[in-house]
Amino acid sequence: PSLAMGVVVELPTGNPKQVLNEGKWGGSLGTGLNIGLSFVATKKILSMFSLSADISAKYRGRYTNVADAVVVPAPLITLGAEGELNFNPISLIAEVYWTSFREYKIADVEQAGTAGTTLNTVYGLRVNLGNLRIKAGVDLSMGEATFRPYNYMIFGEISMVLNDVK
Repeated sequence: PSLAMGVVVELPTGNPKQVLNEGKWGGSLGTGLNIGLSFVATKKILSMFSLSADISAKYRGRYTNVADAVVVPAPLITLGAEGELNFNPISLIAEVYWTSFREYKIADVEQAGTAGTTLNTVYGLRVNLGNLRIKAGVDLSMGEATFRPYNYMIFGEISMVLNDVK
């Protein structure tokens, strides 16, 4: 099997109280900064099929919502699995992720009933161009609506393999 570590950096640049192009650019840069680590193990099962398992943790930074309340979201712990059918250079992918989170705080007061879990399934394509990977698809969030951040999300992702140790 191969092992990988990833670093996640999400830098929200929007201000929920302003519309696009209102005020100074970057006025809320860094507010709501999310950072995390991910560890992935992958095993090729057949010549064209591989399975991966991963665990990740993400710290989510505080932000001010539209009601001027300071929100402190809880860190996320995620467990996942991915299957990839490789037709080099294009692959079909299917993923499932379970995420757990504790209660978050508003103005330093813990909000009862905000802890929970979500289950997401992801379907898409990955194009492998040497060390560059381009992935696009749809992410479907399932489970109780209270804890889902969205019903579905269409996404695109670009990643690069920095070092391939064999």
